Amino acid sequence: MPVAVEGLRELQRALLRVAAESKAGLGRRLQDAAEPVRVDSESNAVSEIRNIGDRWSQMRLGVIQSGVYVAPAARRAGGSPRPNLYGLLLRSMTEALDSNSERIVEAVDRMLDEISAANGF
Repeated sequence: MPVAVEGLRELQRALLRVAAESKAGLGRRLQDAAEPVRVDSESNAVSEIRNIGDRWSQMRLGVIQSGVYVAPAARRAGGSPRPNLYGLLLRSMTEALDSNSERIVEAVDRMLDEISAANGF
């Protein structure tokens, strides 16, 4: 016996609309949620890494299809004159992420709630 679902077509259209609308501002909102990690990473690098200098303490945020990342803004081609810098920068970024993880989860939850509410879900 077949089952009839009323409003299925409308539901499918609404879900497609939600996907398109949420995709437009998603990157910016994810970047905003990760901004405290970038700021704290820079602060940690300056306070924890001796002789870091302004160039290597600056961090940048990036948004890609699979997520958001924080990385040093400076890049160096070839070998580093300071081989331990990678580990030190990674530690400062990891500490920043750990201290802001709850804030990020709350921001993403709030974003999903807003998208759902705006589209009647």
